[in-house]
Amino acid sequence: MPNRKKFYFSLHGVAFRDAELFKSYVRVLNFNLQHQWLYRETSPDLIIYGEGVAPSNSQKDTGALHALTLSASNTGDEKYLSLPLNSIEIATALNRIGMAIGGNSTAPAATQLPASDLAQHYRLKRWPPPNLVNTRDRIRLATVMTKQAISAETLNKKSGLDIEICRSFISDLHSSGLLSKESMEMKLENPNLPSMPAYIQPGVLSRIRSKLSRIMGTD
Repeated sequence: MPNRKKFYFSLHGVAFRDAELFKSYVRVLNFNLQHQWLYRETSPDLIIYGEGVAPSNSQKDTGALHALTLSASNTGDEKYLSLPLNSIEIATALNRIGMAIGGNSTAPAATQLPASDLAQHYRLKRWPPPNLVNTRDRIRLATVMTKQAISAETLNKKSGLDIEICRSFISDLHSSGLLSKESMEMKLENPNLPSMPAYIQPGVLSRIRSKLSRIMGTD
């Protein structure tokens, strides 16, 4: 992702294993996060505190804008990260904090999906990043969308989830450039054409069939 802002985090009182695991998660997640997060002991934007470590003057002294505390008993409070660590929660927290700091200032304006556009069919280009599939409902919706080009109306019927949840998810995917629009004319002209995930490029299946026919012909 070009033009992403860089933010920095540090770790205070975190057990060695959890600290190394957290750094590893961030390195992997950085490919899909809205901003780039790097480890730095001095002048961080975010401090991660270990379980049972009370936030001290370190946040004030370093000028950190935000803090998160690791906790095995997190009940959903945004000030905490659950133990054991999980990638979805980390990605959600880092994206949220990055946006709060001002991480959207260099990003191009998102293309919004018209609120009334319920019948337009969209095809998912690739599996969404963790910050867009951070709930069970969204994972379910993404799974349905990998199978065919689909509209918010159809997604609502196939998933059984509320229409607003479906529309919000499609809108977020659209804003992230993860959807391609399927023309209604093509849909009407080829009503029985089987749907094919976007990751399968046109011509791949025909080349496979051609190769198989040559192999079968030589037997």
